[in-house]
Amino acid sequence: MLAIVFALIRWIGQISVIGRVGETTDRVEKATERALQRLGPAALYGCRKGTSVPTAGAAVRAERIGFVQHFDKQALQEVAEEHGFEIHVLALPGSYVDYDTVLAEVVWEAPQNCQAAIRRAFVVGDERTFEYDPGFGLAVLAEIARRALSPAMNDPGTAKDVISSQARLLGDWSRGTYGEEAEPEFSRVSVEPVAPAALIAQGMGSIAYDASASADVALHLLRGLKTLAAAAPSAFREPAIELSREILGRAELAMMLPQDVASVRAAAEQVGDPRPTPGLGLAGRGRLIDTNLQSP
Repeated sequence: MLAIVFALIRWIGQISVIGRVGETTDRVEKATERALQRLGPAALYGCRKGTSVPTAGAAVRAERIGFVQHFDKQALQEVAEEHGFEIHVLALPGSYVDYDTVLAEVVWEAPQNCQAAIRRAFVVGDERTFEYDPGFGLAVLAEIARRALSPAMNDPGTAKDVISSQARLLGDWSRGTYGEEAEPEFSRVSVEPVAPAALIAQGMGSIAYDASASADVALHLLRGLKTLAAAAPSAFREPAIELSREILGRAELAMMLPQDVASVRAAAEQVGDPRPTPGLGLAGRGRLIDTNLQSP
């Protein structure tokens, strides 16, 4: 009788933990969806598309160490209009900054009081936040999946649910506002668009290492990549192919059964060219994540 009671209590405890994980995943997914929507058309935060400018202007550097949580586009626009120059933002939400990091470049000479006003437009905190940083939401989802795949939990179902969430988020975003052309609301403020490769790396790319020994999870990852590559080829085909190569390479090293490796190879071929990239190996993940959106 005691054994039955103990087993029942343990089962109830496991169910409650699963419920909490599911609820957490849903909350993070919704927060990430809102952050993706805030990117606006063409992933420019409502600004003009631009690239880094020559150093003839002024470089506004950070004065504290942390992560950019937000930049006030309206404040930057007003400073630029008042003084007749343009501002190019380099440190987007999610970027790690220190004292040498350039937050923004001014396309003209800027007096010190202007630089102070520009610097105040950037909110730098001790940690990343969800509101304007979709890469952070995808990274948190990936961390949920990685913990689910740990030997202590051994819960591939949760990992697959997370992968489905990431594919759904990125797929909906890429088919929605990503490719839209719109008149910039903040015409004197420019940014480089958030790269789809950065988002896919922080999401699915972060799970690839922990999924290397599980054919089931690796196949689910590859199915998600195939979906993204087909849904938005211009945004996701190349990064999906790169990640599928990495998944296949890890499978060949970690999986014991040739049948599992063959299944992963076949799935990778459906994403795109499965041939390995020279020098990719285990270092490929780091190369993929080397973007303006860093991991937490």
